[in-house]
Amino acid sequence: MASIPEGTKASIRQRVTGKDEDEMPLNGNGNANLPAPAAYNSFWYNQESIPAHFAPLSLRLVLIGWSLGLLAGISLTLASPLLLPWATTASSNLNDWSWWHVLIAPQLHLYLAAWATFHLLEFVVTARWNPTRLMQDSFLLQNGWNYHAAHLGGIVEFLLEASFFPNIKLASRSSSPAYLALSLYSGLLLLLLGQLLRSHSMISAAGNFSHQVAHKKRDDHVLVKSGVYAWVRHPSYTGFFTWAAATQLVLCNPVGVVVFLGVLWHFFSQRIKSEEASLVAFFGKDYEEYRRKVPSGIPFVR
Repeated sequence: MASIPEGTKASIRQRVTGKDEDEMPLNGNGNANLPAPAAYNSFWYNQESIPAHFAPLSLRLVLIGWSLGLLAGISLTLASPLLLPWATTASSNLNDWSWWHVLIAPQLHLYLAAWATFHLLEFVVTARWNPTRLMQDSFLLQNGWNYHAAHLGGIVEFLLEASFFPNIKLASRSSSPAYLALSLYSGLLLLLLGQLLRSHSMISAAGNFSHQVAHKKRDDHVLVKSGVYAWVRHPSYTGFFTWAAATQLVLCNPVGVVVFLGVLWHFFSQRIKSEEASLVAFFGKDYEEYRRKVPSGIPFVR
């Protein structure tokens, strides 16, 4: 049977006991009373039964995942008139559109499908390629009030503009103005590219990726400089930045695009500054040299 890395053992021990090594009770020899190696192997490889105290958490995760999947599925169906040549909208005459038709507008549901898929993939990618860093918030839904306020503001802008100016706001595959089609389909392309870059960078970094900025170096933490990380230092941030701005292009929200770009740039510029202070402390001159040669991946952030 394969041996378990020490860093992984520490993570499993913390999950099983709820304590770090320095918090474990001491045995007669004055050493921490740690689980035997067989316990790690049993926990790691033998997961046929879920411990009872994990049941509430498991239920929450299943419900969140099911809700996101359901939202993505329903929204993709309602967005199909923009994506499939044989699909049609509920009404082809935009002058006849009511509030109900605005609420089922394909643009809005293309955005909702992208939003739900993004958060679902955050958890799925972490669970598959970074299991020792998996948390109940790996869906990234607890991303701060300003994140949700920005998305809510984008939805409100779309609903208001679509209600009062449907002919210049609502897109259809056959009769959209050129600027509307350009915004919609360039936004769709950037959505896909941003999502692909985000997920790929998380997979490439694997156990070295974390949703939270680390201020203490783990034993198994290494500096990743290959693959997409050879092109930009923070590809996951680049992907997130691109994806989030693209959601507003899909909605054709002029105000939303400007607000998202400003808010995202400020957030990532501050986060990169904080994160790289820790990375320099972790890796010293190696990271400084890497930072000098490779751009951050966020515009105007060195």
